Amino acid sequence: MGGDGQEPVGEAPAEDDDEDFDLLAFIKSAPGNVSLESMMTEIRKLTAVRSIELPPGLFADVVPKVLAA
Repeated sequence: MGGDGQEPVGEAPAEDDDEDFDLLAFIKSAPGNVSLESMMTEIRKLTAVRSIELPPGLFADVVPKVLAA
C-alpha cells in the first residue's frame, strides 16, 4: 500500500502463516535418536504445544485410538 510499510487491513503477513506451518511441522517431526539434544527438542515441542493453551476437556469426546494416531 504505497510503500508505507503497513499490511493491508484484514490480512495477516505471509511470514505468520509460514511460522504457524513451521511450528506444526516441528511438533509433528520424529524424535530421532536418543540423546540430550533430542530430549531438549522434545521439551521445546511440549512447550510449544502448551503455549497454545487448549482447554483441558477439548478432546474428551474423542476415542483414544483416534488421539493416539
